[in-house]
Amino acid sequence: MDKSNLRLIWIVIAIWTTKGGSRNDPNHITHLNAKYGDQVILKCLNNTNATSWDGPSSLSSNMYNETPYAVDGQIVQQLPNANNFMVVGDISVGEYNLKIVNLTQKEEGYYKCNAHIGNTPFELRFLLKIKARPIHLSTNAENGSLVGTAGDQMNITCRVRTELHENETKIYLKMYHNEYIVKQSENELIIHSFIPESINNRDIFKCVVESVMLDVPLREIIFLEIEYPPLVRFDRNEQNLTVNEGTDFSLTCFAESNPVTTEIFWETNGILIKREIENNKNVRLNIVNIKRHHEGNYTCVAKNEVGSDKKTVYIRVLCCQVQTEMTQTSVIVSISVIIVVSILVGIIIFFTKAKLKKKRHDTR
Repeated sequence: MDKSNLRLIWIVIAIWTTKGGSRNDPNHITHLNAKYGDQVILKCLNNTNATSWDGPSSLSSNMYNETPYAVDGQIVQQLPNANNFMVVGDISVGEYNLKIVNLTQKEEGYYKCNAHIGNTPFELRFLLKIKARPIHLSTNAENGSLVGTAGDQMNITCRVRTELHENETKIYLKMYHNEYIVKQSENELIIHSFIPESINNRDIFKCVVESVMLDVPLREIIFLEIEYPPLVRFDRNEQNLTVNEGTDFSLTCFAESNPVTTEIFWETNGILIKREIENNKNVRLNIVNIKRHHEGNYTCVAKNEVGSDKKTVYIRVLCCQVQTEMTQTSVIVSISVIIVVSILVGIIIFFTKAKLKKKRHDTR
């Protein structure tokens, strides 16, 4: 057996045993990944006497549709991206490899090398996937936090930057608020404008980028920090309170705010009566042995850097004299009721006895 035939046998054996099967097996595909903008060389067999290349069709979205790319070492110039392809290798030894430069999504797909060694045909199949460079997603939040003021318009911005050229791939940019989509676009920028309230403090917004070029969507989370003036409330909902004279009275005022309340106090008729220094979240109004002169309006005032709030309650003092008069009146009413009831009972008894007496007389 001469050396040329021996070399052909070794080539066939190598092809058959590469990666667990024959390169001529239609089920065998070599998977290749390359970065956007880079170059790649698809290697066919050596020592071939005829080679052609097929590739993905630009007229179909199906990457497995084949169209001629190279014949006898020449690129088909009718290809829309023909300048990105060239046949390379040592032709003297039958080497016809396909080189692809400036990779974009257009070059992604299924390629096939059709080779002949002697009279034996061989097919080598490749599936080329283009991996995009990292897409940069940014927001107008600083360290994940966006500060706004209740009642003032604020904007939330999601922006994505990519090296992809226009229309080569779709990018879906979405904005979520507490898991609900508030805005979405195929453009590179989303701006959501709204007027926040105090209840929006610590709300969560999320920017998400989805693309066929990304294995995992990109995400950026935004926490809202809404500043608002104090919201004042009492531990009782009544705006008018009645208190018996001589008793002890207390009422607590609470203030919720962001940033924290810097000052909270009670006043009446413009006169400061109680200020809380260490605890700025609440202040208690205490009146021991309350008297008539304590009756009036009492106002709780709370302040912070954003603004202030206040709430007023009227305290009515029920004095002892009024209580005594009410007690005397109650006694008189009670006695009157007893007398009237007694008279009615007496009348009923009288008529009942008279009726019985008459009945006995009639019987005789």
